[in-house]
Amino acid sequence: MFPSSDNAFSLPTLFSVYASITGFMMLFRKMLNDFMPMQLRSYLFRLLDQLFTPKSNNLTVIIDEKFGSESNHVFEAAEIYLRKKISPDTKQLCVGKTTKEKHFTISIVKGEEIFDSFENSKMKWNYVESEENKFNEVKRHYRLTFENKLREKVMGSYLSHVLAEAEEIKKNLRAVKLYSKDAPGRGYYGSPGGSWGSITLDHPSTFDTLAMDPSAKKKIIDDLERFLKRKEFYKRVGKAWKRGYLLYGPPGTGKSSLIAAMANYLKFDIFDLELSSVQNNGEFKRILLSTTNRSILVIEDIDCNAEVRDRESRKKHE
Repeated sequence: MFPSSDNAFSLPTLFSVYASITGFMMLFRKMLNDFMPMQLRSYLFRLLDQLFTPKSNNLTVIIDEKFGSESNHVFEAAEIYLRKKISPDTKQLCVGKTTKEKHFTISIVKGEEIFDSFENSKMKWNYVESEENKFNEVKRHYRLTFENKLREKVMGSYLSHVLAEAEEIKKNLRAVKLYSKDAPGRGYYGSPGGSWGSITLDHPSTFDTLAMDPSAKKKIIDDLERFLKRKEFYKRVGKAWKRGYLLYGPPGTGKSSLIAAMANYLKFDIFDLELSSVQNNGEFKRILLSTTNRSILVIEDIDCNAEVRDRESRKKHE
């Protein structure tokens, strides 16, 4: 059961062998440093590392904060997307909030990992920070690691999924703005009447709280959803992606509340315009062009603007 004394290694023998190997390695290293050029040494060490290190089947993609001199849209999307993927097991989190934001912003800190799955495939995200030597600026990037066989899926559908999800999250958290053409100063192209001024729309009206006939409310919501989904259709047929509603009734019947509910539902900004402040057709066109995408243009009291029509008529006869 036990080795014979002839075959057994004694403790002094083991120490002697260890000392011989250690001495040889130190001598070999000194000879390499003294007689072999640094570039050749680096090449040799890399070759040995490749020979004796098991090959990984994983691929890592680096997503830097900057893409050239501009912000990297993929980095920004990943930052937003990963906030919804934080695990309860995460040990450290970064929490922040500005005065204009309604919600806390939660993100991971350096060294934390987030695991994600997409179409039965596993991915791992790492957040990395490093300081630049010259100006002590912090360089940030994400490391996305996955199996090499998933390269096409990740670079195609998965990253597109991250971008789309981030856009949806951003849209839901976005504060709706109310713009009015009452700000002091000159307007676009030097036209009188001021430029657009904005405030955050803090209106509590939603379709859930709106006092309205349920069937009429459902009709409006369905119409809005259909409008949102047909953006590409409008583009294919060569039409502007827009939808119009005519709201009429005496003051206090809920027209403004309905507009606010639509804006809160769509996350569209509101541009409030009074035609009486518009000088001519040219200015009206410039105002329309100055509004942003995904916005609601409210033209108030459109049936009470006989004065505007009379003014244009008088100008033609002068």
